[in-house]
Amino acid sequence: MSRNSGSIGRGTVDLEAARGYEDSQFYPSDQIVEGIPTYVRHNFIKKVYSILAVQLIVTAAIAVPFALYPEKFVGPKTVALVYLSVFLTLGIMIAIMCAPSIMRKYPTNYIVLTIFTAAEGFMVGIITSRYDINSILLAVGIVAIVVMGLTAYAFQTKHDFTGMGPYLFVATLVLALFGLLFLFFGSTPVLHKVYAGIGALIFSLYLVHDTQLIAGGKHNKYSFSLDDYCFAAMSLYIDIIQLFMRSLVHGRMWLMFSYILSLVGSER
Repeated sequence: MSRNSGSIGRGTVDLEAARGYEDSQFYPSDQIVEGIPTYVRHNFIKKVYSILAVQLIVTAAIAVPFALYPEKFVGPKTVALVYLSVFLTLGIMIAIMCAPSIMRKYPTNYIVLTIFTAAEGFMVGIITSRYDINSILLAVGIVAIVVMGLTAYAFQTKHDFTGMGPYLFVATLVLALFGLLFLFFGSTPVLHKVYAGIGALIFSLYLVHDTQLIAGGKHNKYSFSLDDYCFAAMSLYIDIIQLFMRSLVHGRMWLMFSYILSLVGSER
């Protein structure tokens, strides 16, 4: 899925959208996260991760029935649901790329985010219905560990990843191009796993990149502005969903690896 790297950076703050930050109206509207007092930045971070948590809960609530009762989601209605979800997801991404201001205006930003999350939830549900519950739970565990590790790294490291946006954007476009080629011309299981692995690497870097944009700080060149809270949450959400999708592809391999480790451990 393509990402809009042009909508991040030193944008102005929509004070109406920034309501809820204590005393935020007393700061210049062109201040960004890295240039404001620590407690205001922490409020921004809390808001972003609160929105992200709601997104993930909604996604899980939509996807769980597909995973538990896959036989009930087979037929023309499911196909129509796939097309609708893809149309909504791509439509929203294109709209944001063309008019990023829609993600900075309340309540439009919440409406767009809700529709996008619901569409992604259905897509996740449809894809998970093709896997057994053990693979799904394993993928959830892997992603949880990876996300926590990368998030901690992004907050602690002095290395600046915020300037990687254009390069990651191009890498995502190339990844999408190969995805279309595989869709029309087919692929081998090995190529499919390699493709998923490269995608996981790209979105892992994206996760670090987006986390640093949210955190700000003197070591980072770019930051989200205060009115980008919905776009920031959406960026992290896309990273996590994409990592989950690619973890599903490698789920059985991880199960086998875990089984081998358990055998080695029992022999000792």
